[in-house]
Amino acid sequence: SDAPSTGIVEKFKRLLGIALAPKQSIDAVGIPSIADSMLNADTKGSSGVSGNCPKVVMLSSAGVTRPSWDDAKKEKLVGCADIPIVRLNPFGILDVKAESEQKLRDSGVNYCIVRPCGLNDNWPAG
Repeated sequence: SDAPSTGIVEKFKRLLGIALAPKQSIDAVGIPSIADSMLNADTKGSSGVSGNCPKVVMLSSAGVTRPSWDDAKKEKLVGCADIPIVRLNPFGILDVKAESEQKLRDSGVNYCIVRPCGLNDNWPAG
């Protein structure tokens, strides 16, 4: 029977579908929706705190602006511009994150954007 392999294939297709459709990701769809919901909830006074809406925290990427750097900046900061995530930009994710960051900024809700880089559990001592 090929039923077990079909299940694996279907799971892989779903996973791949998410990666191939970054414009439908949490960054592209979820962050703006959450920001709008928070802003609307506060405007209606349902937050319980007058004039102070909940903050939205977005986890982005340190390389999010690098694909848009001009050649002069890339040459000046070659060690920063020529890193794998920027060279590869898988599925255009850095562009999606940059667009989503801007949507969050434009939403009017209080927000925080975190741009981690090089997270690693095995840094050498020193």
